[in-house]
Amino acid sequence: MVGILCSRVRVEEKALFEALRRRAIPFERLDEDRIKFAIGSPFPHAGVVLDRSIHHGRSLYALTLLNAAGVPTVNRAKVARICGDKILTTAALARDGLPVPRTVVTFTRESALEATRQDQRPGCGRGGARA
Repeated sequence: MVGILCSRVRVEEKALFEALRRRAIPFERLDEDRIKFAIGSPFPHAGVVLDRSIHHGRSLYALTLLNAAGVPTVNRAKVARICGDKILTTAALARDGLPVPRTVVTFTRESALEATRQDQRPGCGRGGARA
């Protein structure tokens, strides 16, 4: 059984449902607006859960709870946490030797401006300051 975690059924989910039907693969739509997780109890779904949620926070909690209950998911909660965060994604790519743009993380406007001046390029990015 394949569980498909989603709230909104978009074109992609419709295509996925149809492909599963054509292949006679049993599936169940897990509506995240209605789903309930009893922490510490087994999740009443046998099989794997495919996360198609458009809400990162809901997705992260659902995957974490499913993984804790022993339910295999695509993707795992750890992967969703990293991929949903630009800083964590950039750090993971750099750690594994993949090329990334020069990235400086700061926590105040002043340090962002200082980093921008040192770099001699205009600042950009979410939360960054423009010089």
